Amino acid sequence: MKKVILVLAVVLICATADGQRIGLKAGVNFANANFEVMDLNVSLSSRTGVLFGVVSEFQLYDFLYLQPALLFAQKGYDAEFEGMSGFDHFNYLDLPINFLVKADLQGPKLLLYTGPTISYGLNGKTEFENDREDIQFGSGDDKYDRFALGWNVGGGLEFLNLQLTGEYTFGLSDITHLGDVSLKHKAFSISLAYFFGN
Repeated sequence: MKKVILVLAVVLICATADGQRIGLKAGVNFANANFEVMDLNVSLSSRTGVLFGVVSEFQLYDFLYLQPALLFAQKGYDAEFEGMSGFDHFNYLDLPINFLVKADLQGPKLLLYTGPTISYGLNGKTEFENDREDIQFGSGDDKYDRFALGWNVGGGLEFLNLQLTGEYTFGLSDITHLGDVSLKHKAFSISLAYFFGN
């Protein structure tokens, strides 16, 4: 999986070699999770974080584009369980690879896109009843998978070199190692991208 991220990151960085566009992207991430556990009522609320990084764009056809990006993204959730509270806050390196359709509106362009995201866990904090510690990644029961998979669906507007977009990402992979617990990331984000060149 690390080799896949490295190869795709090189493709992203080399986007300008074929005359394609590369730019910067930043926004706000309203993250949460789908949490399933037997016979327990756990209430989750969203964590507001940031996302930022580099984005590129390859034209595949007249109106169809491939848009990979490499982004730092804050994810996680706040939780309440039987009167007790806590949180899991994660920092990820995201590699979304979206297929993008552009429709000319005689001025701005309408953007619609979808595609997978590969996420690599960098670090994070977990807290339960004021007992805070670092999040651990690995294969143990008390650890989280470092890699997570998701799928994006989004849209927005493009005007000149700017793209304003909103997207929803839902998790495809369970990041826990407990048979009776399932935890999948999800998030809604609003972001602005600026592309260099034409």
